[in-house]
Amino acid sequence: MVDKTQRHLNHRTRWTIAEITFVEQHYGQLSAREIGERLGRSANGVARIVQLSGLSRGVSSCGL
Repeated sequence: MVDKTQRHLNHRTRWTIAEITFVEQHYGQLSAREIGERLGRSANGVARIVQLSGLSRGVSSCGL
């Protein structure tokens, strides 16, 4: 688990096509938290991409 004082590796950097594709392929199989851990992004960042991509199903964004 990432310490709250640490920044994610990709903090505030643009999402790449590969990252967005990964989210699209794995959302629903992995939680936003798990996807974020694999990509070095926050669960909230993943949830935002999910929402913008139209993948959101009203499920908890943090996968808790």
